Amino acid sequence: MKVFLMGLFDRVRPRIANCLILAAASLCLSSVAQADEAAKLPLAISSAPIMPYTNGIVAAQHGFFADQGFDLSRKVLANYSVIVSALASGQVEVVTMSIDSLIRAHVNGLDWKLLYQTDIYDSGNADAVLVSRPDLNIASAKDLEGKSVAVITGGISEAALRGWMSDNGADFSKVRVLEVPFTQIIGALQSKTLDAAHIVEPFMTVSLGNGSTKFVVKHLDSISKRFMISGFVAKSSWIAENPEKARRFVAAMNASTQFVLDHPQDVLPILAKETRIDQAVLSQFFPQHYVISTTVRPEEIQGVIDFMARQKQIDKGFDYREIVSDYAPVAK
Repeated sequence: MKVFLMGLFDRVRPRIANCLILAAASLCLSSVAQADEAAKLPLAISSAPIMPYTNGIVAAQHGFFADQGFDLSRKVLANYSVIVSALASGQVEVVTMSIDSLIRAHVNGLDWKLLYQTDIYDSGNADAVLVSRPDLNIASAKDLEGKSVAVITGGISEAALRGWMSDNGADFSKVRVLEVPFTQIIGALQSKTLDAAHIVEPFMTVSLGNGSTKFVVKHLDSISKRFMISGFVAKSSWIAENPEKARRFVAAMNASTQFVLDHPQDVLPILAKETRIDQAVLSQFFPQHYVISTTVRPEEIQGVIDFMARQKQIDKGFDYREIVSDYAPVAK
């Protein structure tokens, strides 16, 4: 019996050893997976599903945030007041914001900083212009006096229109300013509720193409021929407490921006899915009317601050570095 048991043990010993090895390997792999999961950095961001935030959309959808080890949570916040509340409470850590909103937040005492630029206005590839009803002939700034014009009240579009009219001898106070959602502007112009409007993509290309609006002027040129329109913003305290997150965020956005620049055709289906705009329509103005860069120039921020100060939208100007984080890729 002893000999039999020893023989049996000799036969099953390799199998036992293999089982032990497999069990150990499985346990090891499980531990590694759990460690990898634990190493992921949670990140809550907010951006609207629109073309100006394409590099952020691609960073999320094409895996660039995942490549930097983020466990990403994305939210869409409705308006500026909701963004303020969400940032203050920590509900979101990084949000997209127009440059004029960031500037006003700064002068109002909110210590927010730019982490990364999204879109840039470039006069040669403008994604926003002033249009009018097709039956009107607005040949000068004076022709807008007494007219109803849609702009974003208190925003950069209103400041730009004010500046353009002032520079061309017209009185902005004689304009009837209305705030109309972009989705309703073409209908309001067709019904003659509006005479003119600040319009953005995709409504700009579509309406100019089908004749439902008429081009008036690139009024944003009164700010500068090129400036930063918006970017990702975070609280200074969050950046100071989360340097690794800030560094990885910028790395992910830089990789995404370069991908968009190098592979615009690969971006089209991603953008179409996110914005719910038909890919054929998007291809009419993307990427030619979407300007981005892996760096932002100091003058592309400072120019907006100086313009808003001249237009009395803020009490006084300040150095652009006051609203830019140390991680933001600012060109030297």
